[in-house]
Amino acid sequence: MASPGTRSTAAAEGGQGQTLLEWIACARTVVVGDVTEVAPSGKGRLEVGLDVEEWIKPPRGDHKITMDVVDPGVAQDRPPIEERTRVLVVLPRRADQAADTFEGGQLTQYRSAIIAALDDAGRTTCPQPWN
Repeated sequence: MASPGTRSTAAAEGGQGQTLLEWIACARTVVVGDVTEVAPSGKGRLEVGLDVEEWIKPPRGDHKITMDVVDPGVAQDRPPIEERTRVLVVLPRRADQAADTFEGGQLTQYRSAIIAALDDAGRTTCPQPWN
């Protein structure tokens, strides 16, 4: 399975893509939860509140978090993040890169793939230019 990180960053990074393991290794946070708020936080950025249902990476954290992320509509020409939506969020290490978000069937598919690959990704180095 090709990671969405490949699509979202390949053009910006000179056409180089990531493997699934690199995409997970380069993620700072991976969570599943319900979006509670979305507000602009700067040019091309959003502040997104999330009621966390499941922590995947790291394995635990707060029940409510707020993330400052690149607006997916600006960075990836993707639909906006909307309140009251259950999402899987893969937040990259670098703040200038857009988070990948998934809903519905994609949430289930990517959650399963990430969990299955998590141990191997823990032994994978996050390469440049994503580190």
